[in-house]
Amino acid sequence: MKTLKHLLFLCFLAVLTACSEDALVPQSEVIPATGNSSVDYISMTAPDIEIDDATTRSKLIDDGTELKFVWQENDAIGVVPMNGRPLSFPIHAENAQKNTAVFDGGDWALKTDTKYAAFFPIGAKNQDTDIRHIAIDYTGQTQANWMKYDFLATGAVQPKDGAVKFTMKRLSAILKINVEFGSDNINTVRYATLVAPEPLFGVKGTLDLSGSEPVYTPEGRTKFINTDIGVEKSFSSSSEKIVFTFYFMIPPTNLSGKQLRLILNSDSGTAKEATFNGQNYEAGKAYSIMTVGWDARIRNANLIKAAGLDDGDAWTYREQILQVKKIDVSDLNDPTVCDEIGFFRNLEDLRCAGNKITDLDLSNNPKLTSLSCSNNQLTSLDVSNNPKLTYLSCIKNQLTSLDVSNCPALGSLYCYTNQLTSLDVSNCPALVNLLCNSNQLTSLDVSNCPALANFSCSSNQLTSLDVSNCTALAALQCYSNQLTSLDVSNCPALTYLDCHSNQLTSLDVSNNTALTDLYCYYNNLTSLDVSKCPALTDLYCYYNNLTSLDVSKCPLITWPNLGCGAQLDASGNYQYINVSGNDAMMEYYFEEGTIYAPTNYNYYVTYEGVNYP
Repeated sequence: MKTLKHLLFLCFLAVLTACSEDALVPQSEVIPATGNSSVDYISMTAPDIEIDDATTRSKLIDDGTELKFVWQENDAIGVVPMNGRPLSFPIHAENAQKNTAVFDGGDWALKTDTKYAAFFPIGAKNQDTDIRHIAIDYTGQTQANWMKYDFLATGAVQPKDGAVKFTMKRLSAILKINVEFGSDNINTVRYATLVAPEPLFGVKGTLDLSGSEPVYTPEGRTKFINTDIGVEKSFSSSSEKIVFTFYFMIPPTNLSGKQLRLILNSDSGTAKEATFNGQNYEAGKAYSIMTVGWDARIRNANLIKAAGLDDGDAWTYREQILQVKKIDVSDLNDPTVCDEIGFFRNLEDLRCAGNKITDLDLSNNPKLTSLSCSNNQLTSLDVSNNPKLTYLSCIKNQLTSLDVSNCPALGSLYCYTNQLTSLDVSNCPALVNLLCNSNQLTSLDVSNCPALANFSCSSNQLTSLDVSNCTALAALQCYSNQLTSLDVSNCPALTYLDCHSNQLTSLDVSNNTALTDLYCYYNNLTSLDVSKCPALTDLYCYYNNLTSLDVSKCPLITWPNLGCGAQLDASGNYQYINVSGNDAMMEYYFEEGTIYAPTNYNYYVTYEGVNYP
């Protein structure tokens, strides 16, 4: 295969100010192409960005009027073909601290006969993907790394004349928020949270680079974005004013007419708040915002009482709040009772069920391990900043999505009776109890939940269900779905199985010797072998296509815990029920000298080798 010695990839940013492109984009040396089919050289250049209203990347140095752009060593750029995976190009030491970077890799297998796109940065979340599904995630920001969320990308382009020119576009907006306090008003700060009045920030999503322009599609929306200063900083001043500056990188969001809150917390419990009016924050622009902060106060009397705070001066956010580990404000019929729950940074257990709550902001409760918010009016629930959660109950709300990917310690998840169309528990290996019934799920993957013991996914729209990796499964409810098959052979601990009202044509329980309860009525079963289930006490299998049933190996079944009569068809097919060895069953059949037979249904009962009647 022919190799190309010199081919230039010149990458620059579309400028959104009145300045000319030539004035802002430093030019690198142009290396002529030889016309062959692979790539040896890539050059990428980026301009600075004006603070007030303009366009930025790798590191941005604020000199008060501009954000100076420089590459950092080991930053990586992704180049991705139309049909393939991204290739990563790291920034080397000789290009660090410059706004132009030249790569010399040689024989990278980039060809001139296909289209390519580029994006920056490339990391663990977006390197193993394709051109249509580049992962974008704005969570995890700190004041030390916010520049890394300045995502750059270009649509796919075709090489021409032995070279390709990437016109990079910024996907993010920069907010530089200056908060002014009186010198006696604040002394420490560690965390900052930008809060919108409703879920508006699309902080996670995918980027499609297959077209001529990058297209970002959020997976969901949240009402807040967090940042961590890294360490608690103390401030003291003899002047009358102190100004804190925070940077947030956000996806482009139209917040015109919305009032935004900036909540500041410290490790010692001091909380402050500031507000400002939002606007339409556009991609590739930076916005400088000045606002004034004040003491944040707890105003909800129900919350004060539940937290056990003093009646007198408990309205003020005080250090005693840091001692509060558990709050129970259930069934108070107060939709605002949790509006100030973020003050309790050390809270571990929150119970707020039955309050008609429509929004629940838990971004400032990172130590939360148990949450019960059932029977409210939540349409969204963000637990991305609650990685220690082990228990979550959010039943009977109006949730359409639920992201528990950042809750690896979750052991119990109760989310039934919502409107969920998808549920990803792949990052919840500790899950023991999962009740997600009465939703709108069409698929559910529990293959990474080996500890799952109590599982209910009934009353959904599932067409398949794989529990082969759930070897600890003891109870399974999957009734009222659209299942055509069910394999429970790898679940030897199973004692309870309810799979009624599906479309099952076969059911093998020969490896479920501990099974005590089996409900498989309203299916299409033609046979059912329970001879390997000696512990069985309850069996309901009516409304199938069975013509015989042998329960002679199930001595613990007693009437009326055997339901099989209504499965007979109108043509008069006889039901053979073998109850040999089960004296209790036979005594019932011969009660008062008659053979039990429900109206319009006929039985042959076999007992000790004799058929009755």
